[in-house]
Formats: sequence, C-alpha cells, structure tokens
Amino acid sequence: MTDLDRAASEAGKIEGMANAEAGAPDGWLDQAVAAIRWVAVRYPFLITDDVWAHGLEKPREPRALGPCFKRAEKLGFIEATDIFLKTDQTKRHRAPVMVWRSRLASQAGFRPDGLYSRMGKPDPHSEVNELLTELADDALTVKVREYLAKTPGGLPVAQARLVEILRERKGP
Repeated sequence: MTDLDRAASEAGKIEGMANAEAGAPDGWLDQAVAAIRWVAVRYPFLITDDVWAHGLEKPREPRALGPCFKRAEKLGFIEATDIFLKTDQTKRHRAPVMVWRSRLASQAGFRPDGLYSRMGKPDPHSEVNELLTELADDALTVKVREYLAKTPGGLPVAQARLVEILRERKGP
C-alpha cells in the first residue's frame, strides 16, 4: 500500500491553506494582497520573496501568504506559471516557490534577476561565465559555452539551475 492519493493530497493542501489563513492577524490578509498588488503593478513576474522584500510584516505563520496569492489571482492581479525558483528565505531552506505572472505590469521576458527581491544581485548569465572560467574544459562546459554564445540577453529560466550545477561541480 502507498500513501499516494491525489484527492487526499489536494484536500490536505486546502485544509493547510485555510488553517494558515485563519491564523493570520486581523487586517493582515488585506495588507498582504495590497503588497502583492504593489509588486505586480511594477514587475512582470513575482515570487513570495518579492512581497517580503517589499516590507510586508511576517505573521506568526508566514505560510498565510499562500492564500493571499490565490486571492490576488482571483482578483485578476496575477496568474500562476509553471516556473519555480528556489527561495532565498533562510527558514525555507531554498525550497522551490512558484513564479507568478503579473496581469498588471507591462510584460517582458522572464529573468530571475528581474524579480524585485533579486534586483542588484548578480546576473545568472555573468555568474555562469565566471564559473565556466574556473572549470576545466569537458563535454558539459563546452556545450554550455556554445549555448551561451547563442543566447544573448540573459539566461532563460529553464537554465537557471545551471548555476547551481556549476557551483556544485566547482565545490567550496
């Protein structure tokens, strides 16, 4: 017997979100949706880190922000994507978080360094080039260099994992 049950898993998700939402302080949910809207008006893509970076005060249960993103989606401010990035929140231990597309900002192509919470941080494209200079040539690094030569203007999000792979290969 396995514990794989999609319906039960979805029910647990809904229950967990309802519990997190119910535990939020009075007025906090509206503040959170307003913060999501603030970021969505200014940036074409956003993640939870962006809302925290904007200055939203964390409640006792920060997971209450999840239902707020769903509210913002229902209000037409944002829409879900199939893109996930690892969070920079220390207590979340680099867990993947959904990237949301703004329905309020002018649209541009997705770039992780274009997120509000990551502004001013190194461009992944530059970091990949730097890491490649420190690694010996092998089949992977040659392919990566060829790919980057054909990809001006930034590293696509599907390749953002490349930075992590190269860091792991480089070691401490």
